[in-house]
Amino acid sequence: MLLPDSSRVTIASETRVQLARFDQSDIAHAQFVVDHGRVRFEVEHPQGARADYTFKTTTANIAVRGTEGDIAADGDDLTINVYNTQSPNAPVEVTFTAGDQPGKVVKLFAGQSLVARLVDGVIQTQIDKITQAALDQFAELGVPTSIADFKGRAEDEVRKRLPSIPGFPH
Repeated sequence: MLLPDSSRVTIASETRVQLARFDQSDIAHAQFVVDHGRVRFEVEHPQGARADYTFKTTTANIAVRGTEGDIAADGDDLTINVYNTQSPNAPVEVTFTAGDQPGKVVKLFAGQSLVARLVDGVIQTQIDKITQAALDQFAELGVPTSIADFKGRAEDEVRKRLPSIPGFPH
């Protein structure tokens, strides 16, 4: 689904999602309710405009601004991959609404994956780097558009941080 501000939300089969609100002034605001399934968000900043998108699930609200990533919601299970952020100052913010810590906020940056599960009223979270397995669960949505860019930046960062190693391209 292409939205008027040039942002895109891709919805996988067997997914139930509702666009609850969209308004565009100097900042595009959108709110989606993800009942279950998988969605990819590509929230862009066309011509310098700003965006404020929220995806609501049964366990959390996910705020995205100038970001590309995936969300999988299945009952009390939530998975989020963040592939790209337009600015390091604009991470994806996950605010938990269920469980033992309502209001708890977790920030996700480019290259991170969150798995959260509500078990007996307790939110269990794990944040890791994005792995092939994390990508594979969203295979139906295709390859993220920014993944090549993400890999290039990651390789550049590794090259900067590694000492000179013979045979390793610098």
